[in-house]
Amino acid sequence: MHLIQVINVGQIVGGTAACAWSVTRALPTWHHSVLVLSPITPATRAAFAPIPLISLAGSDLAGFEGALHQQVREARRQGHESLLLFHNTAAHWQLRKWPCPAIVYAHSARSLVAADRTVACSHWLAHTRGSHSPVMWQGVPDPHDLPAGPPPTDRPPPSEFRVGRLCTPALHKFPEELIALYARWSREFPQVRWEFVGCPASRQPALLQACEGRAIFHPASWQARRLLCEWDAWLYTHPRLTESFGRVLAEAMLASTFPLVDARGGFLEQFPSTSEAASHSPTEARPHSLCSTPADFSTHLAWAIAHPTERQQWTTHLQTHARKHFSLTAFRNRLETFLTL
Repeated sequence: MHLIQVINVGQIVGGTAACAWSVTRALPTWHHSVLVLSPITPATRAAFAPIPLISLAGSDLAGFEGALHQQVREARRQGHESLLLFHNTAAHWQLRKWPCPAIVYAHSARSLVAADRTVACSHWLAHTRGSHSPVMWQGVPDPHDLPAGPPPTDRPPPSEFRVGRLCTPALHKFPEELIALYARWSREFPQVRWEFVGCPASRQPALLQACEGRAIFHPASWQARRLLCEWDAWLYTHPRLTESFGRVLAEAMLASTFPLVDARGGFLEQFPSTSEAASHSPTEARPHSLCSTPADFSTHLAWAIAHPTERQQWTTHLQTHARKHFSLTAFRNRLETFLTL
C-alpha cells in the first residue's frame, strides 16, 4: 500500500508535520509520500528522510489535483494501490472526486475537505466538531530515541529544579498573559530555572524579566524534545487556546517528566482513569497534574518539588501508560486497524 499524506506546514516543530512523521515511522513497511502545502524547511526534510516530501507551496487547486493524480499513477506503475490521508486539510482544497480512497484526520474544528471517512484526533475534538466520527489518538516518538542536538550553551546547576515549556514556535502559543503568570511563579519558586523552547524573540525580554533572570531560551528544533528527558517538569498553559490533543504531553510522559497542564481539551484524555491514577499518586496532589487556575499550577509544582520520590513514582506510572497508548507501536496498531477497514 502507498500512503499519500497531505499536510499544511512544512515545519517539523509545529502543525501537522509531526503527526505525519509519526505515521511514516509507525508504518515502516508501507510506501510513503508526503505533499506539503507550504515551503519545506531543511530540518523537516532531514527528519522525514528517506521519505520524499513534495512542496505544493503556491499551487492552485488544479496543481493540487495534478500532484495527487501523479502520485497515484506512479504508485500504480510500481504495483501499489494508493490511500490518501489528509491532515486537517482546509475545505478550499476540496476536489469533485479524489483519485483514490481518502481519509481526513481532523486536528482542529476548522472546516475541512470531505472524504470517504473522517477520524478525529480526540474525543473532545469529535464532540466539538459535532460529529460522530471515530477517534484515533496520535502516536509520538520517545524523546529518548531522538538524536541529540548541539550541547546547550547555558546549562543550569544540578541544584535547580528545571521547568520547561515546549510547544509550536509561534507568537500565539506564547501569549502576553504568560508574562504575569511566570512573574508570579518565579516569586513563589526561587529554586526553579524556567526554560522555553521556540519562544519568539519578541517575547523573550519580557519573560526573562518576569523570571527574574532565571530563564533559558532554546531554539526550536526536532531534537529539542530531548530536553524533556532532562527537565524535572513540563508546564503548559494557555488562557485562550484549547489543545485538541496536545502531543507534547504524550512526549513528556514518555520522557518521564512531571506534566502540569490545563484541565481541558485533549489533555484530559491522555491521563489514566481517576481510579487507576489514585493508586499511583499520593492524596496530597491531584493525581493527573491537571490545573484549572494559576493557583493549581502553584500547588502541584510545590508538591512536585517537595516530594521527589512520589513524583518519580507518578511519572514512571505515566511513562508506562504512555507507552501503552501513545507510543509509535500503539499508533501502528490503531493506524493499521483504521486504514485497512
